[in-house]
Amino acid sequence: MQEFYRILGREPTEGEIFKQRGFKKERQDAYRRRRAYLDAIRMIRPPRPELSSTDIYHLVCLSGHSLSKAEHWEKPFTPDAYEEGILQLLCLYFARDPRFEHEGRRLRLNYSLSKGILLSGPPGSGKTVLMKLFGKLEVGERHFAIEPFSLVSVRDVVEKFKSAKSGGEEGIGLYTLPIPNAYRSQYWHDSIGWCFDDLGTEGEGHHFSDRQNVMQGLLEKIYSKCVGQYFRFHATTNGSLEDLKTAYGGRLADRIGEMFNWIQFEASGPSLRPSVEFGNEN
Repeated sequence: MQEFYRILGREPTEGEIFKQRGFKKERQDAYRRRRAYLDAIRMIRPPRPELSSTDIYHLVCLSGHSLSKAEHWEKPFTPDAYEEGILQLLCLYFARDPRFEHEGRRLRLNYSLSKGILLSGPPGSGKTVLMKLFGKLEVGERHFAIEPFSLVSVRDVVEKFKSAKSGGEEGIGLYTLPIPNAYRSQYWHDSIGWCFDDLGTEGEGHHFSDRQNVMQGLLEKIYSKCVGQYFRFHATTNGSLEDLKTAYGGRLADRIGEMFNWIQFEASGPSLRPSVEFGNEN
């Protein structure tokens, strides 16, 4: 305030000082009330259900049917439309079921529940729809069934970086960490992760004189910041591992292997049909 009146070339009057103090007190009181409210709702946390992979499978099917009706799909959602075993494998993963890692060993793939999911396949294979369903899978009203995440296009990330007003490194910094969830009593989860859609298709971005491969830099930051929490980050891609090496370099491609479980829609690849049956959760 003093700086403002210095520019005007005069000192504030007693009335102006009193008024500014009143505004400051109102802001402080509003902040305290907000903090008290958030603290109170965090204390009211209903018991979180333990969902099996079978439960999650049925929830995905219900959500898929609802989404296909809401968006007026030409054909209704059906799990049979997806490559055999992939949907079940994802259900094992999001149920935090150890059998997901067992499947990885059977397929000689380094699957881990501490990593995120990188779903790969040709355009139209249903990758984005599946991740959209898993990202906001709900039990009842406004309760996330599994670790939630928001789907964001890599092109939108680059556009955010290029924004003159709120872009650059600071503008995309929010994507390098999970979003804190203030309403945990309603959603059961402390934070909301990210899923980067169409990885490898975004191209280069520039913010004034700063020109860079935006997603390469973003993934590098996630790799260094979120050790042990990669399960909060996911991605989809139309490309192969070689395509990602070309886009981001061999070093980051190796780190992508440390951050994500690579699951691929590919008829010529190994069968991803789980060797376990749903309904036998023990």
